[in-house]
Amino acid sequence: MSLTIECFGHFAIKKDGEYIILKTKKARELLAMLLMERGKPIRKQVLAAKLWQYKEPKRALDSFYKVFNKLVDIEEQFNIGLTLKSQSNCVFLDISNISADIFIFEKLFETGDIEAYSKAAELYTAPFLQNDSWDWAEAQAAYYDARYLKIIDALIQFYKPIDPKMVSYYNRVKYRI
Repeated sequence: MSLTIECFGHFAIKKDGEYIILKTKKARELLAMLLMERGKPIRKQVLAAKLWQYKEPKRALDSFYKVFNKLVDIEEQFNIGLTLKSQSNCVFLDISNISADIFIFEKLFETGDIEAYSKAAELYTAPFLQNDSWDWAEAQAAYYDARYLKIIDALIQFYKPIDPKMVSYYNRVKYRI
């Protein structure tokens, strides 16, 4: 089983190459938030406050439990490969069996070589969660935009003395954001 999560452009889940549709926006948003924590526990109250910022805390927490349990039910019913855990007042997503474009992008960025940068530039198909309007994701989007621009600038500098066509190409894709 191969579980892939895409965050560049839109939030999407694929199992064995097939897209999995989560019908509720809040379930997708909660899953995206848990993914961004990269397996670290996060307090339920914090998630509830971010997801339902205009509800009073108790109602927000009640809504959180409904959505979290819906995700657990979906996993049990369809065996997607999402391992959601609840411990005390925290929840987390086990990411050990998840391949996410943002994780790959980060690894390629940290490598810092031109080949890795080229792969990272290909992976960045659109800004982080561009098609989702989640306020909490704006800072993360700016973070990935800055890294993407750094990669593109490095590629332009690398190709400048040897390949004007590649310089032209990277100048065009630079403005995906």
